[in-house]
Amino acid sequence: MSDKTRKIVLLGILALTTIWGYNNFSNPAPATEGTPAKSTSATQALTIDASARLPESIVKTLSDKPWGDDPFYDRTTRRTQTATPLEPKLQAIFYNDVSSSAYIDGRLVRVGDKIGDSEVSEIGPDSVKLERDGKTITLIIKTG
Repeated sequence: MSDKTRKIVLLGILALTTIWGYNNFSNPAPATEGTPAKSTSATQALTIDASARLPESIVKTLSDKPWGDDPFYDRTTRRTQTATPLEPKLQAIFYNDVSSSAYIDGRLVRVGDKIGDSEVSEIGPDSVKLERDGKTITLIIKTG
């Protein structure tokens, strides 16, 4: 849920609870003989009423959440995914016997240059070899 949607929902809930509180607490029932009159303080009545209905475990759980977090979304059970680095895209090779270079992910690179966490180890006429974590990755130029 986006922040904008969350704000709209919260404003709607606030408006509904305000109307409900106004309707239920603005005109207290007259006191009959032997019973005390209802409190005229809507805030006091709502606070007492809410604390009487909510179990302590829920009140504690909701109060522990930082502002902006969804209290109904349990982040502890969410699966974590480790991001795998994308394979770089070889776009062009400029090969000659003296100094070769290649375009990888829009950057002109030579042997020894770094692309992310990989290092260019060799540039051939139709492929580029990268070293990453002790492994060799070969990128082949696509013709046609």
